[in-house]
Amino acid sequence: MNKNTILNGSLILFIIFSFVLIKQNFITSTKLSDRYLTDQDLLDKSEFIVEAIVVGKSAVISYSGAEFITFNLHVKNQVEGASLENEINVLQTIVPNDPTFKLLERGNEYVLFLDEYIGPVASNAYVICGVNLGKIEVLNDTVILNSRQKESFKILRLNNRNDLMSRIKK
Repeated sequence: MNKNTILNGSLILFIIFSFVLIKQNFITSTKLSDRYLTDQDLLDKSEFIVEAIVVGKSAVISYSGAEFITFNLHVKNQVEGASLENEINVLQTIVPNDPTFKLLERGNEYVLFLDEYIGPVASNAYVICGVNLGKIEVLNDTVILNSRQKESFKILRLNNRNDLMSRIKK
């Protein structure tokens, strides 16, 4: 065999391997995002539901071409799930150039639907279910729904924190 044959064969194997990895990652991420499409999905499938305030954040973490931030939260009230610590970490993926996606903000209060994060980016962390769907901002007892929540929420489409929390606890 000459060098060109070996080089061409290696290139073909690399392309096939890359395609398989990209396809596998696409399928995995599609399955994860499809798991939470409605507020009923959040209520039925989330491991944890908490009321929390953001008290800090990490520097940007780069991993496999994506960027993440870990936020430190103080849990004010845990509604659902196994007992959590008073301080937890929530990992968010940075989604650039998407005006509908907002990161958690320091000092803001949220009702969060969470799952435990298992992966290489962070340890002892949680992720928001349904990306932005499971993050409900609360400002002075007023519920602020994002555009995706306004489109897909039927049960939790409420304006008041007390009404929201009563509905979640049912």
